[in-house]
Amino acid sequence: MRRYDLTSMVWQAWANGNREAVDVIAHHWQEFFDDPRSQTVCFTPSTWRCWLTEGAKWLPGERLQPAFDTQSISRRELADLSSAASDQDSCLELFVATMIWGMGRRNGRMFPRVVGAIDRLRSKPDFLPETAGQVRDGQLVAAHQRLAAERLGIREPFFTKWMYVAGLCTTNRPRALVLDGNVWASLGALGWSSGEREPARRYDSYVRQAEDWAAALRSRGNGDATAEGVEMELFQLGAGLGRSCRALSHKPCDSCATPTID
Repeated sequence: MRRYDLTSMVWQAWANGNREAVDVIAHHWQEFFDDPRSQTVCFTPSTWRCWLTEGAKWLPGERLQPAFDTQSISRRELADLSSAASDQDSCLELFVATMIWGMGRRNGRMFPRVVGAIDRLRSKPDFLPETAGQVRDGQLVAAHQRLAAERLGIREPFFTKWMYVAGLCTTNRPRALVLDGNVWASLGALGWSSGEREPARRYDSYVRQAEDWAAALRSRGNGDATAEGVEMELFQLGAGLGRSCRALSHKPCDSCATPTID
């Protein structure tokens, strides 16, 4: 089954009020789901160098050179960088790598905000190591609250990318995941609601739900299912759904009350 066929099936299941969409995804796991760590994002090094030198007065170090040489970065490479990130310098490089991966060759409008955040973080030597430590210790609510309160210029879709990447080096569960507009679109299409109003606790509920869905998939014989894989497919599915849920009449859900940009 082609990816867009499955997207259509899930969308139709939601539109008809059928809450068994997750069963559809589980049935087609082997065809639909990819190894998340194999995902590679391409970017333009010259553009990033220009923005970093002019906007943040900062140049990428040796740890990022392989990515700049290949003009691409994968989740697996981010995991390696995460394992080596502990102090301000290594965490700042990890943050930059995360933003490069998160933006790719799109989201050009985000450059001023992202570079502004990098510039501000250079003057906060403890912030990135401390939030990384919170994520790795499983304090997802606290890390989310601190990142949201810091007003770096980037919002949940991008600072949860930092949470996700910072936590790649830990085996603790639940582990941080990305929560952006595409993921929210999928959660809304699946009829999911956290029941939480506070954004950080809503995020924590989503991460735990992804773990539960991965466990359910494994119980059905999909031994390779992980919460990370669930998040990646929610993202890909959401990219197909777009923001169409807003055009249909349905009960309010978390995705409708949450900004889907930046």
